[in-house]
Amino acid sequence: PRCHFYGFVPEEDVDNFFRAADCALFPYTVQMSSSGPMALAIANETLVLASDCFRGVVPDNLIFERNSRSMKAKMIEAKSNKLNSEMKEILKIKEKSNWRNIAKLTEKVYSQLQGKKK
Repeated sequence: PRCHFYGFVPEEDVDNFFRAADCALFPYTVQMSSSGPMALAIANETLVLASDCFRGVVPDNLIFERNSRSMKAKMIEAKSNKLNSEMKEILKIKEKSNWRNIAKLTEKVYSQLQGKKK
């Protein structure tokens, strides 16, 4: 697999970079409560490959162990289109995480909190 490192990408070009990518690789050593780059990848419907610290967050077929051999194997799998069916899972994450749904969940929490005060 070929990886390209472009360095800084101007904000107006970020979406185009994600859309042009075969996949977005997240070799994090610890899970973040939120990853801006991962959210952008999902929003742009780019296949997300993530290290094992994201197990339970992204589908298991998109997880690689934190070593170069596992990461390379997962990238080859993505490039050969063997993971295309996993895009459905990415789209589910995108739908679940859109602002409208987040707003509804936030409103529900506030309503529940208000109800407890009465």
